[in-house]
Amino acid sequence: MVNKKKPAEKWPVLSGDYALGDPESAVAVITLGSHMDDVPVKAGSAISGSLHTENLGIEKVVTKIVSNLNIRFLVVCGAEVQGHNTGNSIKALRENGVDPTDEMRVIGAEGAVTYLENVTEEGVRRFQDQVEIVDLMDVEDPDVIQSKIEECLISDTGLRRRKVIQAYEEETVIIPLREKETLIGQPEIHKYQKD
Repeated sequence: MVNKKKPAEKWPVLSGDYALGDPESAVAVITLGSHMDDVPVKAGSAISGSLHTENLGIEKVVTKIVSNLNIRFLVVCGAEVQGHNTGNSIKALRENGVDPTDEMRVIGAEGAVTYLENVTEEGVRRFQDQVEIVDLMDVEDPDVIQSKIEECLISDTGLRRRKVIQAYEEETVIIPLREKETLIGQPEIHKYQKD
């Protein structure tokens, strides 16, 4: 049996333009500049949304992921956001982390303003340890995305691996962002039920 944990209270803890699925799912999806949030959620992801900025947007993604220990895969799909390079930036964050001596700049990111002012080094390390990036950048085909999500979900149950992917073992981390308008209660949250 796969060990699941309860996400932080009021998860995903921040409002935004995203769709919610099963909070016990091991998969979160970023659709970058594409708008197809319902496709990943209907395929079984916990949350899906676009990512347009390489700073505050990435801070929100990190915050939502580390506040749900069940999320172990981050599928990055859709069209790259030109100029911001959010797909490249989130992958660089996972791979290289941040430079605390350079205003928390994402190491190796190609985005214009890749400074994470509201996320701690601990939050970044947790993100790096907790999730595996599944790179489907520039893929918008719903069948390909759904298939990859299902593959991750099968990995989560251990059916194709000898090692079962469990919920992350540490305590939930809540990263308070300074931007007041990101608090829960705004109307842009959409919930979809898997058919």
